[in-house]
Amino acid sequence: MADAILNGEPYSRFPNGLPLLIAGLKIFLPTSWIPASIIWTNILASTAAVGLTIGISKKITGNTFLACLAGLILAIYPNQLNYVRQILTEAPATFFLVFHVYLFFHRRYFSSAAILFIAVLFRSSLLPLIPLMLIFAFAFERSGNPKIPILKFIGGLVSITLIYMLFVIFEIVKPSANLSANLLISISSYGGNIDYTLSGFTNAELDSALNTYFTFAVEHPWEYIKQRILSFNELWGWPSTGEPQRSFAKKLLIALRIPFFIGAVVAFCQNLKKPEIWVLFSPVLIITAIHTMFFSTTRFSYVAEPFIIILTLILLESIYKKWFNKAKYLSV
Repeated sequence: MADAILNGEPYSRFPNGLPLLIAGLKIFLPTSWIPASIIWTNILASTAAVGLTIGISKKITGNTFLACLAGLILAIYPNQLNYVRQILTEAPATFFLVFHVYLFFHRRYFSSAAILFIAVLFRSSLLPLIPLMLIFAFAFERSGNPKIPILKFIGGLVSITLIYMLFVIFEIVKPSANLSANLLISISSYGGNIDYTLSGFTNAELDSALNTYFTFAVEHPWEYIKQRILSFNELWGWPSTGEPQRSFAKKLLIALRIPFFIGAVVAFCQNLKKPEIWVLFSPVLIITAIHTMFFSTTRFSYVAEPFIIILTLILLESIYKKWFNKAKYLSV
């Protein structure tokens, strides 16, 4: 896709964020340098995400130790280390998403919205975050005058949207067109056993993917539910064997997400009235909802992992404070 962009013959397939990044690197660097330069870009993006995670944690908790602990966990988290070395959307998408949340908490709504749109260009499943964050901006500013912050947020969205539309109008890129394929993959896959071929569908079913998806759900409800459960498990549960096959040790490293996900859900349920907790949990919620309805691999949880780490530490801090206060009270 990056080569097609540079040749002036773009085509519709995956989101344009990563192809545009690669195309930009290709303009300034020799071809032989491109793979390594992308990996180094991932390393820089991942490292920056660690720093931003520390900043977000400090802003929310006011606890320096807890913030540094969140950064440390993210820095050595196996799934984060695994995918930062691969030429995929994970590292840049996570950087832009965490950067967006960091800016949002610092009430820099214009730049926060612009960065969120860029994150969506890398990972289209983040698109539902845009209206959610607009609601959260109102919630953050409801005690004052929310009109100006909301207008700033909308202004940031509009500015980047216009730039992207100019790219489309001048045929530098073409809009992504992988939704139909993803719908059909979703009803032909079971957990980690994903069929990307679309070989079992008729031309009519391929041409009307949305109708095919819902028809399958209505006509085969139990099979559909089974697929959704397996997809959720692949996202947050015990991982499948995979291809090539994973050893027990690799599965165990991936399964570290389970206690963090549970911790994030509990922290969210305990703090439903706090807008900042909603902001932290919203990427987890959106990623979970989208990929449960579609299909999942272990890498799809990558962008939400900084947030489940922060939320779990918030939960542990609250448990510690309750235990400490109770022990102090009993000692008195």
